[in-house]
Amino acid sequence: MSSVTVSLNCGCATTPEFESPTVRQAVAQRSNDPPRKPNPESDRSQQLAYDRPTSWSEQLAADADGTSPAESSPKTVNGLPIATIKGQDIARSYIDRMMLREQGVDALEPLIVLEQAIQHCEQLGLIVTDVDIQREYDRRLMDILSPIESGASDPKFDRTEAERLLKGILERRRISKLQYLSAIKRNAYLRAIAYKQMQFTDAEFQKEFEGVSGEQAVIRHIQLPSQSDAEKVRVMLMNGLDFREAAIRHSANLRTGPSGGLLKPFTLRTGEIPHPIRQAAFELAAGEVSAPIPAGSWWHLVKLEKKVANGETNWAGHRSELESRLREQRADSEMQGLYRSLLQGADVKINDPVLAEQYANRRAQRVE
Repeated sequence: MSSVTVSLNCGCATTPEFESPTVRQAVAQRSNDPPRKPNPESDRSQQLAYDRPTSWSEQLAADADGTSPAESSPKTVNGLPIATIKGQDIARSYIDRMMLREQGVDALEPLIVLEQAIQHCEQLGLIVTDVDIQREYDRRLMDILSPIESGASDPKFDRTEAERLLKGILERRRISKLQYLSAIKRNAYLRAIAYKQMQFTDAEFQKEFEGVSGEQAVIRHIQLPSQSDAEKVRVMLMNGLDFREAAIRHSANLRTGPSGGLLKPFTLRTGEIPHPIRQAAFELAAGEVSAPIPAGSWWHLVKLEKKVANGETNWAGHRSELESRLREQRADSEMQGLYRSLLQGADVKINDPVLAEQYANRRAQRVE
């Protein structure tokens, strides 16, 4: 993979959330020193910096704050200390340096990969749109709602609930919304590159086709947090509660629950469905409900609706669908590999001495 040069002019960063070079330069100028003498050339340079087009990092910062890039600009706090207590200032430069020393390289590396990915997409002629980034964001929301990757056959995407769960996850992990949006944007670019680079052989298409052809099971499931919860719901079913209604009322899966727990048809070899659920489904008779099934950190009740025979033996007519499935299966590992290679191949110029030393040490550790 070709190397892409990334130049980062890091004065001081107040927190890992301030990603823009312009923001970092402005932060370096903020201090409690006496007012400087006017310098027309310097003032003109600063004005040109403010007048330049908004960068992706400034736009991300504005999106996370719910403001415009202009409102998120450091101009609004230029020259102010971070806080004042009974007339005594806490220097912004102190916070800047402390945060930079403690978190600088951890915040910098993901930004290097994002900039590398953006430039690499440009080299490949790939265009990543706002729609692609929104799709990546929604993909992660749906992953939060359901651990079963195939999802519901007719999913009802509860965005409000997904956003609420996401907010809780970010708070527990101490991840800012800006950091998360940056990761989403990075993943959208990495995914575009990964999809472009993936190539599949006829043998791989045939193997995937065999995994989705043949007899298929159509099931409903109810996902529950514990075995005792699953036993309670099973008693309700034995007493006459309709399985579909039980899934709507009690399933913890927020993608499949609203549709009565219905999943897409799958075979005994379909990897997206946990193996214990697949195995139980093909052992049930139509209309039969399973005992509680452990799968990962959840428990499931499964009802077999029907089994469907599929006599097709030629994959050629399903190439597009099979290619899409193969891409989805391999995307995460391909993107992780791209992340590492883009970071390793970056030619980065870091002007801040503290961050430059941290970054050099981190690279040396990886070589070892």
